[in-house]
Amino acid sequence: MTKILTILFVVLFIFFVTSCDEDKKVTGPDDSFIATEEWNSIADEGIGNGTWEFSMEEDSSVIVDGEWIYNFELIPPTSFEIKCPFNNGQVTISGPSISFIASGTAKFVADPKQTSPFTLNIEGTTNQGQGNGSYTISFTTEGWPPQLAGNWTASRTDGSGITE
Repeated sequence: MTKILTILFVVLFIFFVTSCDEDKKVTGPDDSFIATEEWNSIADEGIGNGTWEFSMEEDSSVIVDGEWIYNFELIPPTSFEIKCPFNNGQVTISGPSISFIASGTAKFVADPKQTSPFTLNIEGTTNQGQGNGSYTISFTTEGWPPQLAGNWTASRTDGSGITE
């Protein structure tokens, strides 16, 4: 039995050593991107915040994935936190100007069964890793606020090659 285990160990060891070639690269789904940037945003002086990850594809198109989190007062002084994750938002960049539209399904943090489709519209400018502008976010489920609007500021936390 020991001889069989030794042979099995040797075979597995040889397999792992020969399949770990330094010239081989394990690729993931993001390998088609030529540049990425990560940003942290703050909405309305801290009432909301979010993360944005911009990815530039080989054809120079840019998409954004992220999450928008907002605390709004339904009946003051009671506030409710909502999370709005999104993927594959279409980004337009022209010099320092940036805009994107993204959509997804928002949920109340306190009751994740309470959801609403949303559309987030961001417009603004960036310069040396800092940005600011305005936003609107619209919800379609009855009982949710139909629209929130305000201002945002943001800082690039990682990456380069997409925004100014």
